[in-house]
Amino acid sequence: MSDNKPIVIEEGILKESTTSGGPSTTITSSDPALTVSNPAPNTYVLGFDAELSKIPNMKETFVAGMVISAMKLVYCDITGNVFVADNEDVFDKALVVGMALNAASTGNNVEVLIFGIYENPSWSWTANDLLFLNTNGNITSVPPVVGYQTTIGKALSSTSILINIKDPIEL
Repeated sequence: MSDNKPIVIEEGILKESTTSGGPSTTITSSDPALTVSNPAPNTYVLGFDAELSKIPNMKETFVAGMVISAMKLVYCDITGNVFVADNEDVFDKALVVGMALNAASTGNNVEVLIFGIYENPSWSWTANDLLFLNTNGNITSVPPVVGYQTTIGKALSSTSILINIKDPIEL
């Protein structure tokens, strides 16, 4: 960043703009939840102070194409049914649609969290770690080294995660 091109944040997006007033740095935001602190000269820390309870959960009900346990990551096939996802199988099985919120037998409904926050007191994640699809629909914080890397979100705390699924990357 040059001294005459400040960072401007508009609705959570960084963009550059030009000033003619000489060396200066400006950080602004139209999003009141976005905070900026200046702990040291030329150092800025961006934070997001939104209430996690206000992040909407997007859920959808699918038909289970196999026996699915709660909290397993699932993919959807061409029939519209969901199955347990796997990062070491074919691409389609690494294309995660969400996380099963309930257990379901084949042919029964399963509610799937497509985007949002989920909390489980038995988890022990490290906050801010990225989370990935592992084998057999499991979630891991260790990036896979074979098959496909599907980032499914991040740990918000030791017991809560944000589901925010990305497309698989072939390894």
